[in-house]
Amino acid sequence: MIRGAVWHSGGELVLSREHGKEWAVQVRQAKPGENADTIAYSVPDLLKTSHLQQIDLLKIDIEGSELALFSRNTEPWLGTVKNICVELHGTECESVFLKALENFQYEASRLGEHLLCLNLSSKRTLGPKA
Repeated sequence: MIRGAVWHSGGELVLSREHGKEWAVQVRQAKPGENADTIAYSVPDLLKTSHLQQIDLLKIDIEGSELALFSRNTEPWLGTVKNICVELHGTECESVFLKALENFQYEASRLGEHLLCLNLSSKRTLGPKA
């Protein structure tokens, strides 16, 4: 187990509990000199730490932080993911997530609040169809 949070890059994060509910906790990057609540790890950091080459199932429910996770630095790791189950919090998060996947082919379906993207494969590595 790794104590920390997934983010688009390594660093320090501050937890925001504005609504007072544990399920509504959000995070943001710590400002210089601000005490951090947790350490941020990028997906490549986590892959390296765990000595893994591939992620079979990436389950994401990070209360709106999917906007930060999928808005930048996805190129080094998204191709290592085979399947994603994500709960997207709002239209902006959904738009950023789908843009990050625009160079991938996958089977998509909805299961309640979750979007399932199965059998991801890069469109760039696919050859011409016969």
